[in-house]
Amino acid sequence: MYSFRINVFNLDIIIHCVIIVFMKTCSIENCSKPHMARGYCQKHYFRWRKHGNPHTNLNYKGGGIDSNGYKIIYDNKKRVYEHRYIMSQHIGRPLTRKEIVHHIDGDRLNNNLDNLELTNQSLHIINHLSKTEIKDGLKLCSQCKIWKHPSDFPRDKNNISFGLKPYCKHCANIMHKRWRHSKRPIVL
Repeated sequence: MYSFRINVFNLDIIIHCVIIVFMKTCSIENCSKPHMARGYCQKHYFRWRKHGNPHTNLNYKGGGIDSNGYKIIYDNKKRVYEHRYIMSQHIGRPLTRKEIVHHIDGDRLNNNLDNLELTNQSLHIINHLSKTEIKDGLKLCSQCKIWKHPSDFPRDKNNISFGLKPYCKHCANIMHKRWRHSKRPIVL
């Protein structure tokens, strides 16, 4: 209840009023918390966003999926990647930090033992590049779709694919001209 004091023509008037606010509440049964998004309260919304289900019990220690798309499980109250756990159980020892478990079909959720391969970092990169990026000493341009020599590609220090951009120098110039032209002010 709120009270307001108003002075009108030297008369003090006190007004008492009740403000009733109707708030949306969570659409989950027996949850009366305020609505945040998609019909859920904050707790259920974040459960829905992380696990795809607002009813997920966070005390369940069966794991989940991380932001990179890998399955996570718990082993002795410690979070581990499921594919690394399966491979370490298969070979009978813990994996070193330098050992990489490669998904042969590229599906990070397919952790069947016949889909997993133990490798190291350099062989893992070569394995990926041999399938997609470089063939017979040529690299495919992502823009013009022409196979060109790697020297025709600009350098990229952030890219693991031999330090090259995915597009050739010719396409880079075209994209830069389009970008520069789109940034020019309109002259009337």
